[in-house]
Amino acid sequence: GAQITKAVTVQDDGGGTGGTPGACFGIGTEVLMSDNTWKRVEDISINDSVKTVNIPTLPNGDVYADYATWQGSQSNIESITLDNGIVVQNSIDYFYDHYKIKDVDGNELFVTGEHPFLIKRDDGVVDVDGTDRGYYRFVKVEELSATDKLVKSDGTLLTIHSIEVIVSEDQFVNINVEENDCYMVRWGTT
Repeated sequence: GAQITKAVTVQDDGGGTGGTPGACFGIGTEVLMSDNTWKRVEDISINDSVKTVNIPTLPNGDVYADYATWQGSQSNIESITLDNGIVVQNSIDYFYDHYKIKDVDGNELFVTGEHPFLIKRDDGVVDVDGTDRGYYRFVKVEELSATDKLVKSDGTLLTIHSIEVIVSEDQFVNINVEENDCYMVRWGTT
């Protein structure tokens, strides 16, 4: 697979018949395309090819409930492979309540609360016998906690600095990618 050197976060679009309703990224968010270039989500067209992520043991479901209970291990993350997917839907709409997620370097991402992200929960929590209690799963943005770590395309973790609810109307874009629903967005400008 390709080596991704930009800071990106793996997310799942909720898939199927147009993705999870309201699961959208803010205008200007960039998506990794199959040719390893970045394209603003609002400029993506039907039949565009985006880089997708295959995660071993992750159920191939088109609604959040299909994969919400999945928990992965470090070996699942180390076995991630990249593939290509086709955009089958792209829509722009206004949303009133949404979230601003900021990392420790000050980079921000604007997203609706229904959007699922791949995270590591309980990172660094170790039992007295030395067992790592951390686990990987998808959670909706509205379920994120500041102690969760977002998983980047290379399997490394991105530390969240803050999660803020924004109460103002802004435009957001929802894309649905098939066959594999997981794709990557750029985090920040680097």
